Amino acid sequence: MKIIFTGDNHIYYHDQRKNVLDLMESICKENPDVVCNVGDVGEVLMHEDTTLVQELFSAQPTLFVAGNHDLYSQKHLNPIKAMEEWVKVMRWGTPLQTHWTDVKTVYEKDDCLFVGSILFPDFSHEKMIMPIKYYDLGCPTIDATYINLKGGFLQYTRPLLEAFEKKLQLINKSKCKNVIIISHYPCFISQYKLNPTEDISVYFYCHSAGLMIKKVAERNLEKNFYCISGHGHNFNIGQFIQETPNITTHGFVTDYDQQRYITLEFPSVRD
Repeated sequence: MKIIFTGDNHIYYHDQRKNVLDLMESICKENPDVVCNVGDVGEVLMHEDTTLVQELFSAQPTLFVAGNHDLYSQKHLNPIKAMEEWVKVMRWGTPLQTHWTDVKTVYEKDDCLFVGSILFPDFSHEKMIMPIKYYDLGCPTIDATYINLKGGFLQYTRPLLEAFEKKLQLINKSKCKNVIIISHYPCFISQYKLNPTEDISVYFYCHSAGLMIKKVAERNLEKNFYCISGHGHNFNIGQFIQETPNITTHGFVTDYDQQRYITLEFPSVRD
C-alpha cells in the first residue's frame, strides 16, 4: 500500500504548468495506491481557467483538503461559503472535508482510514505572546484581503474544531489499523517550528486539534496514527517524527516555485 502526499502547490504562482505536469509524471511513475493533497492547490476561486487544476488531479485521483489560499476569491467569501465553492471546482478529486462542519466524510482503503480537515488557527498555544484578541482580529496576514473574516478567525475555528472532534470519533468504530490524518494547518509542534519570539507564528498552528488527536490515539493504542500537514512551507519540520508511541507526524516542506511529494508505505492487506 503506497500513499503519496503533496500540497502547497500554489499552481497560479508564477507559471507552474511545467512544474505541475512534472510532479504528476513523477507521482504516476511511483504507481501509488492513494494520493493525498494537504491543501493550498492555489487561488483556484480567483481564476476562471481551471485547466491547470484539472491537469494536476485528473492524471491521478486524489484525496484532498482545502488550504487557506484555496479559499481566496475576488468575491471575498467567508470560509464556509468559499469551501463550498472550492469543493465544486475540485471535481476531479475526492474531498475529505465536504463542507466546513463535515462530521461524516472519511475514506477507507486496504487497512487505512483517511480523515481530513483544513483546520484553522486557534491561538491556544501556551507560547502566545499577545492576547488572543490580537491574533484573532489583528494578526497581520493577507487572509483577510481575500477571505471575509469579519469578526475574526475564531468564529470559524470553533465550529470547525467541534466538527473535527466528532469526525475523529469515527476512528473508534473503524477496523483499520492505520489512521491517516491530513490537514492544512499543523497541529503538532513536531510538524512545525513554532517560533516563540514571533507573534505571527501561532497563525500557522492549530494546537487544539493535536490534543484531540492525542486523546483518540490514547483510546486506540492498537492503531497507528500518521498526521501530515502543510501550510508552513520552509517553517515545517520536513521529516517523519514519533510524537507519541502510536502517532507519527510530518510537516510537509515546500516552497512557492517547486512541486514536491513524500511517500508512506504499508504492507498490503489481502483477503
